[in-house]
Amino acid sequence: MKRLILLSLLLAGFAPAKPFELVDGDRVVFVGNTFFERDLRYNHLETALTARWPDRGVTFRNLGWDGDTVWGDARAEFGSPADGFNSLSKHVADLKPTVIFVAYGMSESFAGPGGLSPFTQQLDKMLDMLSRTQARLILLSPVRHEDLGRPLPDPAEHNRHLALYVDAIAKTAVRRNCDFVNLFDLAGSKGQPLTQNGIHLNDRGYRAATWTIERALGLPPLARVLDAPGSPVTEATLPIGPRAVKKAGLAPGKHALKIDGAAVCTHSAEEWA
Repeated sequence: MKRLILLSLLLAGFAPAKPFELVDGDRVVFVGNTFFERDLRYNHLETALTARWPDRGVTFRNLGWDGDTVWGDARAEFGSPADGFNSLSKHVADLKPTVIFVAYGMSESFAGPGGLSPFTQQLDKMLDMLSRTQARLILLSPVRHEDLGRPLPDPAEHNRHLALYVDAIAKTAVRRNCDFVNLFDLAGSKGQPLTQNGIHLNDRGYRAATWTIERALGLPPLARVLDAPGSPVTEATLPIGPRAVKKAGLAPGKHALKIDGAAVCTHSAEEWA
């Protein structure tokens, strides 16, 4: 499935629309489903973008809604999906965004291959509505359904369906000349999952997603760490402070992590491992 997504991008000639940068006065809006609703607990993306341009008056507004779809189903509450869609349209217009991150596709993917065409058509309607703001649009794919073992469901079939939706979003981004970020390839490791239940990211997952978004937008690492006197250490990128440190052969004893020469934490070689 990864090859399917990559092939679609290559055939369509996908490339970032232009270098990404937030300028003074930019108004960034997050529109989407549970991905952005739950990001309110962590705010890694907002933090990373703010830290990258700390001297610019950039504002952020999160319009994520649990379980929402491109039809606005969840936002409708006790009304019709059209009511939910219209509510979102008004809210977005009132905020006058200059940059919009758009995250849909997870809820819709449970409809399987049969729901793909209706989803793509409605995604276009959603993007037509958002484009009226003349904001830069950045489309995010759904994440992979992580296999956390039984008794949770085996995600194999769902991931096959998800890959179709990711591919459709990527093609839509190319066709509309929008930025696209593939989050489907995020992968945790044994004992260090990226999700709470297979599909909703945990803190580690949102950190990984933020790093992936920054790379997809062509943003260089925010900080580099090259400090472990007397020990060979591989260069590590830290888009949000001391997030991850890769090392090789740390000698026994204490080792400090320094950013721009200032020690931010000290741990033993065993603790770093």
